[in-house]
Amino acid sequence: TTRDKVIRRELRIYEGDYYSGSKVRTSQRRVFALGFFDKTHPLFGIKVVNRRGSGPDKIILRFIVKEKATGTFQIGAGFSSVETIIFNAQISKNNLFGRGQSLSLAAQLSAIRQLFQLQFVEPYLFDTRLTFAFSAFNSQRDYRSVFSIGFIQTTTGGSATFGYPLLDDLNVLFTYKFERVQIDASGNSLQSGVRLKGFFSGSDGPTNTSSVRGTIRLDKRNNRLFPSRGHMQSFSVEWAPRILGSQNLFTRYNLISRWYFSLPLSFVLKFNINGGIITSSSPRGVPAFERYRLGGINSIRGYRPFTIGPTRKIPSVSDGAFQLDDFNWGGNKQLVFNTELEFPILSRVGIKGVLFFDAGNAYDNDEFFFQDKRHPHLPLGLFLSIGFGFRWFSPIGPLRFEWGIPLTPRPNDEWILFEFSIGNSF
Repeated sequence: TTRDKVIRRELRIYEGDYYSGSKVRTSQRRVFALGFFDKTHPLFGIKVVNRRGSGPDKIILRFIVKEKATGTFQIGAGFSSVETIIFNAQISKNNLFGRGQSLSLAAQLSAIRQLFQLQFVEPYLFDTRLTFAFSAFNSQRDYRSVFSIGFIQTTTGGSATFGYPLLDDLNVLFTYKFERVQIDASGNSLQSGVRLKGFFSGSDGPTNTSSVRGTIRLDKRNNRLFPSRGHMQSFSVEWAPRILGSQNLFTRYNLISRWYFSLPLSFVLKFNINGGIITSSSPRGVPAFERYRLGGINSIRGYRPFTIGPTRKIPSVSDGAFQLDDFNWGGNKQLVFNTELEFPILSRVGIKGVLFFDAGNAYDNDEFFFQDKRHPHLPLGLFLSIGFGFRWFSPIGPLRFEWGIPLTPRPNDEWILFEFSIGNSF
């Protein structure tokens, strides 16, 4: 079903060119990196066959591709000690009508979160080198079941992204995002509910976030969906100023570095580094719902989701007695390190095992990176964990089953935490 142009536009050797082995190999890697085709060459992914052309000084190159299923419908359920029962449903097509476009509609429901999201990506808008992406979403996250003092955050919005390649693997992207954020602090005592408002915008109603983000990304991975070799580097700046109509004012800087190494016996060693800083020109500082909270299967495994971060004391009343409870205020800086060793278990059905080591923390305004004044015993100011898991690259999508063991546990942390998710790790 794939249209000829979807493959040809990834080639870096053209009709009439002098033959170049390096350009052929680059073309093979780029076509395979689309993620639409099965591996037909053990090293470069896509097989190329040479044969003589119309004369002794001409050859014909034949690129051999084997299409694989790129459309999925998945529905499933899992269990987590944090989120109880988790329901997931997704319809996606990564090579829509053979045009190389991607379209997905996803829903996730659990005790602490709800998400509905529509995404569309056109990598070559109007057959130019301009990339376009669009998303619309509605999410709700309930922090009350995670903390003794918490809130419900409901976010509705959308984004539009335009990108352009500066070089073959170097892209610049610009994103505009609009969100309407509603914070509900009910369910706490009157004192804590009133105090919580001061950590947000101070408004009783919803507030708007209108931001622009610039990103520069270098992507040298051999496959964008399931990389086993190469690296990806990304740096972005997101700006939400009053001039764009934003009521929530902040500037966010984010750096991502990911590395992949192929080892013997189909083992893959993976590294992920994610660092971020967020600042605000508002007298109230950075809104609490924009601050960093870590923990969980997508950051530091072995710790309950969103429980790692600076806290603030909130007054409350329990059984008629006044007390102070901890509220996870969140950090204005974050640092996350993930290391994974992925290895095959049952290759024929796509089951792999993983061993991992995670480290990271979210830091308060008066703390530097690698400094945690609240937990001075932490090595280099980082929470640490190890663990293991299984991944099934099933016909309905990648499934993750992972057990994390905290190496720097706090009094309320479990000695081992199981989590389930649909989607890739990194």
